[in-house]
Amino acid sequence: MKKTLSLIAVAGSLLASSAHAKTEGNYVGIDVLRSSAKVKSTSTLASDNSGSAEPYYNHSKKDSAYGVGLNYRYAFNFNNFFVAPGISYEFLNNEIKSGFASTSDNYFSQKTNLKSSLSLRANLGYDINDQFAVYVPVGISQFYYDIKTGDADGFNPSVNAKKSSSKSAAFIGFGFSYEPVKNWVMNLEYNKYQNLKLTSGTATIAGGQISAKTNVDVVKLGLAYRF
Repeated sequence: MKKTLSLIAVAGSLLASSAHAKTEGNYVGIDVLRSSAKVKSTSTLASDNSGSAEPYYNHSKKDSAYGVGLNYRYAFNFNNFFVAPGISYEFLNNEIKSGFASTSDNYFSQKTNLKSSLSLRANLGYDINDQFAVYVPVGISQFYYDIKTGDADGFNPSVNAKKSSSKSAAFIGFGFSYEPVKNWVMNLEYNKYQNLKLTSGTATIAGGQISAKTNVDVVKLGLAYRF
């Protein structure tokens, strides 16, 4: 009888130690992500946006790329509702090519490269049970980008420019998390950015800059460790 009770006590202790926990504490993780960006470009000069010049400097293009991210957050739990402020850095490497050409020496080319982003964020969520949770991520990101342009008309000297800069944008999204093993958490998340306004250097022969209004969607699959 004593041996049976001892075995029950040991089994109970092992089960308790392997139980899942609510969303709370320190988390560090890695994400595999896919970013999709749509860039709508116009010139800052009115003369570039009318007549025969319009198709050269007014265009819209969408492209996507895979990347990777690192993140840290700390979760506070209040009766299964949680708030998890944190920080993340993502390598995007999403290059969107656009432009227009009528001949080989009369063209405008543009490459917009979203290189990376640094984000301050918070997940606002609810623990459905001890393994599943849903949440809404909100925050602001600083995007680091390059815009390369080339303009030629066959008569005037061509203009080639490159500008590297950064710009911020807010985001919102939704996500799900699942804890298959104690302290290891998988998550699937979507973030949406709108009206990220990027600008080039002097890009056109007439002296205009390119204003590139960019919408970005990011889908992430991640794994985090709680400690």
